[in-house]
Amino acid sequence: MDLFFLIITIIQVLIGGIISIFLTKLSRKTRYIPTVLLGAFFAVFATAFALTIPLFWIPESQELVARGFQNTSVILLFLMFPFLVMAFEGMKGRFFSPITTLFVAFTAFCMGFLAVVPPRWNYEFIDGWWVQTTTLEFDILFILYGLSAMIIVLVRLIQFIREEGSGRSKKMPIIALIGILAAVGGGFGLYLIGIPNIDYLSVLIGTAIMAIIYIKDPNSFFLSNTRISAIMLINTTNKIPYLTIGERKGKPFLLAAAGLGGVMMLLQEILEAENPPTRLFHGDRGFLLEHDIEHELTAVIVADQVNDVLRRPLRYALSLFITKYEADLTAWTGEVSGFQVFEEDLRRIFKFALPSSEP
Repeated sequence: MDLFFLIITIIQVLIGGIISIFLTKLSRKTRYIPTVLLGAFFAVFATAFALTIPLFWIPESQELVARGFQNTSVILLFLMFPFLVMAFEGMKGRFFSPITTLFVAFTAFCMGFLAVVPPRWNYEFIDGWWVQTTTLEFDILFILYGLSAMIIVLVRLIQFIREEGSGRSKKMPIIALIGILAAVGGGFGLYLIGIPNIDYLSVLIGTAIMAIIYIKDPNSFFLSNTRISAIMLINTTNKIPYLTIGERKGKPFLLAAAGLGGVMMLLQEILEAENPPTRLFHGDRGFLLEHDIEHELTAVIVADQVNDVLRRPLRYALSLFITKYEADLTAWTGEVSGFQVFEEDLRRIFKFALPSSEP
């Protein structure tokens, strides 16, 4: 194989690997599942092309080994797209939306197609293992499959841009949209021309631009009816909030915390439940709650259209608060000023959902 294509392949592996590492680091800070899924997309992309690197040195006598590496790479190229679709559907608030279901079904169909139809790859040894396009059906299927995933991403990006009243940045999704459009146009154009690896590099660069924008400003990609108005950490015994962030502070939050604690106790007694409720709704607003009985602590999100995408970050915030202040909680005498520094952690954890303009 030509040295040029080896270099392109290595670049693809490096870009995909580096982006997945940064997304993994971001997900560890927030526990936000769409970030994990987006990182998985780039990790699978990098792995798929890493498996093709040995083909540059496998001898002609090892055709079965070369075929194994190449077939695995092709399968991974299909399997990476569901992660991308689920990531953007998760940003919308529903990982397993009808769109996700249809796309997963399409993926299953593609896997069945690969199992029964001769693959695109024709193995021919010319100073190394070379691959050639041999099956038109495969090309059509792969183009339709990849294009459908990119169209879903494009639709969501346009929704991010058109969303009104959220206070979130429009500039970042616009840049991401341009990157994805370049990826779609360049990638599939080069694929049809038949230039090996350059088509995938175009797609990778476009999606990498989108990922870099996401890493820099994740809240501009949070497309959901959910709008967080408050986050509270409350002592469940005396109903005093240790810390609150949101639109209003001071006495209203003290009253809200006390009222919320009373409602939880009442519901628990009426329902004869062992644990307090984890969701409460009133009209179009609601509360998402996580409890730690041992430390008499409740973490609360007050929001419009609560969805469970927020639950894992809320659970992580509660756990982190306990880890940092366990000794203070055990010996607590009613003073809350020492807990206020944790606001920085809360804003970091919920960076994906709190607009830049959030006070």
